Amino acid sequence: MVIDRLLLPQLAQGVRLALSGQPETRRPGDAIGIVETHTVASAVLAADTAVKRAKVRLTQLNLAKGIGGKGWFTLAGDQHDVEAALEGAGAAIAANLLVATEIIQRPHSDVPKSVF
Repeated sequence: MVIDRLLLPQLAQGVRLALSGQPETRRPGDAIGIVETHTVASAVLAADTAVKRAKVRLTQLNLAKGIGGKGWFTLAGDQHDVEAALEGAGAAIAANLLVATEIIQRPHSDVPKSVF
């Protein structure tokens, strides 16, 4: 049974970097956006849409690694850009494939950059 499918002829540079294991880094003061999806295809599509919609950096992309075929990613940038990116990511995929989106407006400086 096919649950999801994906064709992205113009994959965003930030997504290419994350897929190759070289995601961008978060900066002090950045807001953090988190998106979780039920499928790998929807995670890639949501990430691509998010980085194309707003000036955000894709800081992590985790695809089907011990999480039952799910995907999740984190974004960093100014709060208004992260909000716009999360809105676009959620709208880009079918509602039944989106698990959740969340924004952390100002992570404390003690939170390691590797967490997000």
